[in-house]
Amino acid sequence: MDSLYEIAGNYREVAEMIENAAETGEDLEVLNDTLEAISGEFEVKAENIAFIIKNNELKKAEYAARRSVFEKEAQTIKAKEDALDNANERLKKYLCDNMIATGKQKFKTDNFSFWTKESKKVAITGVVPLDYQTIPEPKPDKVAIGKALKEGKTFEWAHLETSNSAQFR
Repeated sequence: MDSLYEIAGNYREVAEMIENAAETGEDLEVLNDTLEAISGEFEVKAENIAFIIKNNELKKAEYAARRSVFEKEAQTIKAKEDALDNANERLKKYLCDNMIATGKQKFKTDNFSFWTKESKKVAITGVVPLDYQTIPEPKPDKVAIGKALKEGKTFEWAHLETSNSAQFR
């Protein structure tokens, strides 16, 4: 079966032959029958192409719906991951607080070694000057602020806070 492009070319060729039939002596009846046959073949091809397009549009809608479901599932999974992270942080803080409270800041069990570790982190309490913000979106550069604070600089908008965390391996 010819392609739609070939059928269209044949259609134009026969239509031109019909226009010139008076000059060339071609039989108009035969040319009209040929044109009608080509026209029917063209319409069938065009209809098939329309079905393919509609089918592709339905598939696209199905894929979009499936993507939406996957995105929602991904959000649900991410929320579960975040919940586990939060639970672990609370448990670590609980363990650390109790290790400090009991004075057992370093010990071993059959499966783990435990110890507490003191660390410093920057706590932002006000508007941070641009010199202490990162680019492209301005936000506090906690590394630069922490370095400056450790070097003895003081800021009314930031200070070092001491925190403890439980460690184990």
